[in-house]
Amino acid sequence: MCENNSTNSSVPTTGCCPVQVQKLLSIKTDMNIILLMAVFFLLNAWLWPYALYRQGLNPEGVPIGTLKQFIGVLLINSILLLVLIVRFIVQFRSLSKFRLILKLVLIASAMLVITLPVLFVTSSYHGLPSYVPFMYGFLERMQENADTKKIQNWLEKEGSQYMDQCLVESEYPDAIRVLKPKSVWVQEYKHTHQLFVRLEWGGVLIGHWGLVVGPTDLACPPCDLGMDGEYRLPSAKGAYVWFDW
Repeated sequence: MCENNSTNSSVPTTGCCPVQVQKLLSIKTDMNIILLMAVFFLLNAWLWPYALYRQGLNPEGVPIGTLKQFIGVLLINSILLLVLIVRFIVQFRSLSKFRLILKLVLIASAMLVITLPVLFVTSSYHGLPSYVPFMYGFLERMQENADTKKIQNWLEKEGSQYMDQCLVESEYPDAIRVLKPKSVWVQEYKHTHQLFVRLEWGGVLIGHWGLVVGPTDLACPPCDLGMDGEYRLPSAKGAYVWFDW
């Protein structure tokens, strides 16, 4: 009679149990979602100044490209945040106290990431120099399209008759008409008594910007970033571009 000797050998296990692995993967997934949100935000933050610069090159451009620029990232990050919240609700009962706190921290981090673009948009109206990249684009456009010498010749010959007046469009010389400004003023600097013509674009809610052209020896004043000041960049001899809120 043959005997069947069977031995039960125990196989050692290493690493985490499947439940622990699943929990670790869950946290890792949440962190990857937040990382993805941060990548979208940083990408848009990097493109933001370039978008404003392109607005300055556009004759119809305005220095508030931030709002349009961030709509995409806000939409994508809102969807990713919703995914995080749904995952939290589904897993709520199975979470330990530590993991519950960790999940809440992750969601709070995600909400911070999603609100940063909003802060960029709103702060562009309250001190963030969104006009700087815009004005470099506008400066380039004026240097390419504004015939400063022709405007200076017109100002020397006919400018005095329009002193302190807002010109109507029929009075614009061709060198100004081609730029399509919203308003044109001829004024005089009180200290130097130099005539200059001031071209203006913009509006109340988006700020005002434009081009000043005077005699060739007219110096570009330094920037004055106070409440009633202007941001200025030299454009040509006797000319500069400006921006104010």
